[in-house]
Amino acid sequence: MHASIFTLTVMSTERYFAVVKPLDTVKRSKSYRKSIALLIWVASLVLTLPMIVLYLIFTIVLLFWACFLPFWIWQLLGQFNPLLPLSLKAKRNINYLTTCLTYSNSCINPFLYTLLTKNYKEYMRKHKLSWSTGSYFQRRNRFQQSPRRSSSASSQQCTESFMLTHTPSLKADNSCL
Repeated sequence: MHASIFTLTVMSTERYFAVVKPLDTVKRSKSYRKSIALLIWVASLVLTLPMIVLYLIFTIVLLFWACFLPFWIWQLLGQFNPLLPLSLKAKRNINYLTTCLTYSNSCINPFLYTLLTKNYKEYMRKHKLSWSTGSYFQRRNRFQQSPRRSSSASSQQCTESFMLTHTPSLKADNSCL
């Protein structure tokens, strides 16, 4: 089903460009059209995979290549063409940006693992209603022990009580624990 939708979309786009720019569509080769068809079928296959784990793996690998490929292309250009017609400042900036992009992969991976897992989606679905404005005040009032005390005073009391109970010489009641 995905393949037919994607194929019709590409055909419609191709026809649009044939009307708008008729000479540009004639220049496209058979290999270009074959690669587009192959891309459609690969995308359709990936979208119809039944296990969500494969989406996670595919996304992580794709992100890895997106982050590391510019770095390695820049490194290879420097190795095979050491006399690039760029200023020292431009080379330094490109090196800095590609290195930052490479390091950003390590920063993005934990978010991907968190956001794409089933447990996180279920957690978000369960707690979706509790994030409304009314529930915030209900949760806030639950933590206050008396109307005269603020929530910071009651948390301070629990902290002091916790610290006192874990001191070897002093014992206090564990009412806040």
